[in-house]
Amino acid sequence: MSPPRDVLWVGFRNGLKDAALRAAMAARGYRVSAVDTFDGGDKNWEREGDVTRTAFRGMRGLTIDTAFIRGLRKLIKERKPQLIQTDAGRRLISHVLLAASGSQIPVIVERGAIRGLNVLNPVDWLNYFGSGARVVLCPSQAMVRALRAQPLVGSLLTRKLVSCPHQIILDESAFLSRDEARAALGLSRDAFVVGAVCNIRPIKNIPVVAAAVSRLRAAFPIMRLAVIGDQSDAPEVARIAAVSDPDAVIFLGPRPSAWRYFRAFDALVSPTLPPGEGFGLTVAEAMLAGIPVVTSEHGAAPEVAGEGGLIVAATDITAWENAISALAKDPGRRAALGIAGRARALHTFSTQAVAQRLGDIY
Repeated sequence: MSPPRDVLWVGFRNGLKDAALRAAMAARGYRVSAVDTFDGGDKNWEREGDVTRTAFRGMRGLTIDTAFIRGLRKLIKERKPQLIQTDAGRRLISHVLLAASGSQIPVIVERGAIRGLNVLNPVDWLNYFGSGARVVLCPSQAMVRALRAQPLVGSLLTRKLVSCPHQIILDESAFLSRDEARAALGLSRDAFVVGAVCNIRPIKNIPVVAAAVSRLRAAFPIMRLAVIGDQSDAPEVARIAAVSDPDAVIFLGPRPSAWRYFRAFDALVSPTLPPGEGFGLTVAEAMLAGIPVVTSEHGAAPEVAGEGGLIVAATDITAWENAISALAKDPGRRAALGIAGRARALHTFSTQAVAQRLGDIY
């Protein structure tokens, strides 16, 4: 049987991603149309070429957006796709599957979280375990392994699970230079800056890196840990303060398009605890910026980092201390890791690489 060539993607605010990937798929002989959904607003099935933009009011609570289901069902009948693929998100997936029910069109559903599926949850049955979803698309092999390892979940999903990495599309001209980024963030030009980009909460494990950096400040007095992200978890912020020197950690708060500032960092850390990241977007973005990364051994971050990073046991403060110290002492090694990481990001997470993988899956 020949692979489906007419595909409908349903996503959430995915204009740039879809445009680039649609073009790459078209070059491989696929005709991809897209439904780009928005949380509310006044867009109502507005078509522009192969893209239809519409409000989706089913993102919150128990609301079922019957108008969206009717509209998507009508579009499916008109376009007659051979395959439907939908972004991650329980609510969006449920609505797409309801719209596609009875059509006999295979549906690929994306999965974003590495854990959290529940065989007793009726929504999860509809979205993942039932007959509606032909394939569950994960952004990493680490997620595939984690889901297969879960009792019952793994046995129900094992034949559906496949992996395809996220494509990383950034306007590289928007990267700030090292000096520009440090000036914008209020960081010293001379400091050795270890960066972390995450919303501060226990699973992100920032206290371990804060403790390691504090220990290293005897040998590297100008070393700092700079954290970009929400810091509203007061108990976790207090834990960080309790294990670090007063001046060791700089909280920078949330920053839109945080990747623009990554060249302010001498290294980026991702010390996440189990189960780890489902993909590790900040790791991939730092690699594209040419910044060496240090990650924990959990989840997909080591898979993403590859030869562009160092892998450290998540809770071993001494191991984090040694890895960061090695980078601080050796600019040549930092540069080599940065070059290797950037090359890997450009190859593995490029639009062309993702298009090739999707074609294989289709």
